[in-house]
Amino acid sequence: MTAAPALRRLLAVFAVLATWGTSLPALAQLRTFPANTEVGKLSAIGQGWVRIGKTDFPLAPGVQIRNRQNLIVLPMTVAGEYKDQPVRVQWDAQGQVWKLWLLTEDEAQALAK
Repeated sequence: MTAAPALRRLLAVFAVLATWGTSLPALAQLRTFPANTEVGKLSAIGQGWVRIGKTDFPLAPGVQIRNRQNLIVLPMTVAGEYKDQPVRVQWDAQGQVWKLWLLTEDEAQALAK
């Protein structure tokens, strides 16, 4: 009678591992971006501004910055951390940076092709 609970626990562990194993390929996929984004290189960020290429752009009040893991991060956590980082940018109607994605190496290489 003690084998049944142990077997159930073992099956539960296998079910968790199987679910986790099938989600790994999804983590390696490239993100999709809106059609109206542009590609550039982020070279500086701070005080409500970003430098993409050689031009400075203001950050929109509700700017959304996504890191390489696609998590939303605050502008102050990105400041000074990246130099010549490939990014995708989306502007709002006033020409301010509204959304910014820090690209992974795979995403940057896919853009180069």
